[in-house]
Amino acid sequence: MRPPISRSVRASLRPSCSRRLALGSIAGDALVQTQYAGYWLQVEAGLGYFDRFIADLQERWDARASITEDQLAELSVKSLGLRSFASQVALEVAPRVFEFAGGRGALDQKHFDRFWRDARTLASHDPLVYSLRMVGDYAINGTLPRFPSRFPETAAGR
Repeated sequence: MRPPISRSVRASLRPSCSRRLALGSIAGDALVQTQYAGYWLQVEAGLGYFDRFIADLQERWDARASITEDQLAELSVKSLGLRSFASQVALEVAPRVFEFAGGRGALDQKHFDRFWRDARTLASHDPLVYSLRMVGDYAINGTLPRFPSRFPETAAGR
């Protein structure tokens, strides 16, 4: 099953005059198909990562009464990894949509420009370098991040 954005991109493809005469449609262009396949695979990988993360999250939620700090920290690393990967893919793929679609990609009805701006804004509010460093430290060294408690213990609560 194709992601919905694929249908919108395919509908917006506009070949140059010479390519259109030779192919009838840019969707039949082998170079476009090859480049688009790379982007599509990145999106599919992100969706697979998302599905796996949601399954882990559901498993931890079901056992929330007995979740440990280490399990919670591991879940946070996976969450950071997913957000980082999704941001990187969005920042790489979104501008390429305009290359495939040409000027039609900027039409209001497609909202590709809004998607690109949203991806840029979200990625810039929480720089990826910090998240990637934590994920890398976990992947290489097994170091789990420690976040300060939102509910500090009081003398009476100990």
